[in-house]
Amino acid sequence: MEVKASKATIWLQDCRRESKKIWSDLKHKNCVRLAILSIVVLLAALFVYLVAVPTISRLVITRLVQLKNDSDMLSRWLHQPEPFLTKIYLWNVTNAVGVITGLESPAFSQVGPYVYEQFTEKIPIEFKKDSIVYMSRTNYRFRKDLTEPASLDDIVVTLNVGLYGAAILVESFAPSMVSLINDAVPTLFPGIDSILNPVRVGAYLFDGIVLHCGDAEGTAAMVCNALPEYAPPTIRKLENSSDFAFSFLAHKINNLRGPYEENRGMRDIMQVGNLMKLNNKTQLEMWQPGSQCDQLHGSDTQTFPPFLHSTDSIAIFISDICQVLSLYFENEDYLQGLLVYKFILSEQWLNSVANNTENSCYCLEGKDQFCQHNGVRDISQCMKAPVVMSLPHFYLGDPEFRNYARGMRPHRDLHTSALYIEPQTGTPVKAAKRIQFNMNLRRIEGFHLVQNISEGLFPLVWMEETILLSNEVLGSVKLPLTIQWAVNTACLVLMAVALMVGCSALIVFLYLSRVGCFRHVVSNQVMPLSQQPSVGSS
Repeated sequence: MEVKASKATIWLQDCRRESKKIWSDLKHKNCVRLAILSIVVLLAALFVYLVAVPTISRLVITRLVQLKNDSDMLSRWLHQPEPFLTKIYLWNVTNAVGVITGLESPAFSQVGPYVYEQFTEKIPIEFKKDSIVYMSRTNYRFRKDLTEPASLDDIVVTLNVGLYGAAILVESFAPSMVSLINDAVPTLFPGIDSILNPVRVGAYLFDGIVLHCGDAEGTAAMVCNALPEYAPPTIRKLENSSDFAFSFLAHKINNLRGPYEENRGMRDIMQVGNLMKLNNKTQLEMWQPGSQCDQLHGSDTQTFPPFLHSTDSIAIFISDICQVLSLYFENEDYLQGLLVYKFILSEQWLNSVANNTENSCYCLEGKDQFCQHNGVRDISQCMKAPVVMSLPHFYLGDPEFRNYARGMRPHRDLHTSALYIEPQTGTPVKAAKRIQFNMNLRRIEGFHLVQNISEGLFPLVWMEETILLSNEVLGSVKLPLTIQWAVNTACLVLMAVALMVGCSALIVFLYLSRVGCFRHVVSNQVMPLSQQPSVGSS
């Protein structure tokens, strides 16, 4: 019985040893398989993260932003989905008598804002293979709720631009006849005896300040007869009347501009939104011929190339001032749940020629008085009127402008322009454009109303156009970006899990094989230090 028991015990021990060996081999193999599988999953997720997702995302975004026929992008481009908010601030002269007599420089108080919604529509004329030709039309709608407590019935004292402009007009083509304007003033502007007048805001902006030409005779008739040919766009003929009227913005309402030709990005997505022609020409024909200043290019501010980097600059064409502006990356920000790049204008943009020689091509013969000054530019060639532009409150302008026009309080964040773009799709999420319009008020020989005037750069009005796209409009932009983020996140999680599982399998394999730091492990216990073989022992 003892022999049989001994044989049975030996047999059981052999079975246990064999089972342990088989189980150990099986665990070795499973560890190897699991490690290999983890490596495969890790490499696959890495490939998807580094190659597949960027490639597919680039393809999807490219198709999303191209101005293809019947696409949602084209529809939003043609019909602006949300309006710009245009805020208009006027400068009210508080010491008109002192300015007229030349005893004081003007002191100003800012009034407003007067808020309008600005809608821009594009009317396609021709679809070419890689471009679209269109006309542009703008309309305004007054927002009383955003304007209050200000009102269009507010009265401000400011320069009579229509009268002063008429004097400049006569001086330009017949200097010897300037003195005759004095006789025309009572007819053209009844009751006006000063160049600085109180005026209703609504009339100044849109309704119009009337130049009475119906009963004009003599010099007044001569001025009226010259207006159709020489008057700037801000002076228009009234319907069913012989009279004319000056207003700052009425000429822009429902007025077709163009034709423009813009790249659709069909061949090169990095060219999408780039303006190629205006009035069938590649030159603006406003600045020095053949110069960089006169070259038409840049975005219309609605469409930009995708895949932007922080080292990129962007160009925009502003038709109101006939210039292409370059904006540069400032910082990252978050708007409407999106990462955006903030681009701002270079502070060199309006520098004097001495401080920025690249601005020399904006200096035209006879209109270069302000080329040696910082912060201003003569845009009379563009406006067809003697207008000088600047940033609001003469921000970045020479101190002499603020010394003359007292009451200016320039502030970087409030008085410069900025653009916030989602870099992957090139979608402008938020924008703010700010410009001030001024006139060079000076004495004109023979014109009595300005014979003693305090001379200097006289601010008239400044405008701020802003927009912040809603989440609803940005939905089509967010969708591919959200999917890309989700897939990338899943890949990172998968890579982390695969790495942890692979490392765990490697540790178990080393343990089972008694390799490395596990070489002294016996029966799940570490050998006492006294029993461990010494280095070099056999």
